[in-house]
Amino acid sequence: MTKEPLVKGTFETKKGKEIVITGTHVLNVVACVAALMLVIVLLQWWRTGEHLPFEILLCLVPAIVSGGYNLVKWLRARR
Repeated sequence: MTKEPLVKGTFETKKGKEIVITGTHVLNVVACVAALMLVIVLLQWWRTGEHLPFEILLCLVPAIVSGGYNLVKWLRARR
């Protein structure tokens, strides 16, 4: 595995500061969206009583787990 970021882009703020967007940032956004989607699906399941489709869990859980792993790494680095 290489140390190069998966996706690299730049964003310039109004103050002229340049922010680099890497693959880790993209993965964290995907993990947040997946967690939100899982909450919405669970609320629908709670309201209707129908069982969750297994395919939804298969898609959402890995993204949430990898985002959680990134969060733990970030918290340890901040110590």
